[in-house]
Amino acid sequence: MKLLDYFSEVVIADSEFRPDGRGGQEVRCIAAKELRSQNVHRVWIDVPIVCPYPVGPDALFVAHYASAELLSHQALGWPCPVHVLDSCIEYHAMTCGLRS
Repeated sequence: MKLLDYFSEVVIADSEFRPDGRGGQEVRCIAAKELRSQNVHRVWIDVPIVCPYPVGPDALFVAHYASAELLSHQALGWPCPVHVLDSCIEYHAMTCGLRS
């Protein structure tokens, strides 16, 4: 069985933000795609909104440098994903930390 078979949904996400001047961040927008359902979310954060994609125990959240996306979730008051795969960490593990 492959790793991805354990999850009913795989979400790939990225957010854009800027420092809020108080040590946190102000999230401007988030884009995400659910790979199994093919749902696409493009959200401009100008009013409070609930997290539009699954982050529970049956979903895998994938991001490059995922700590930034988790901080965006925290800044928005959204739940953090239960399962996170950080492609930046995986890349560095594959290349023994060497930068190209």
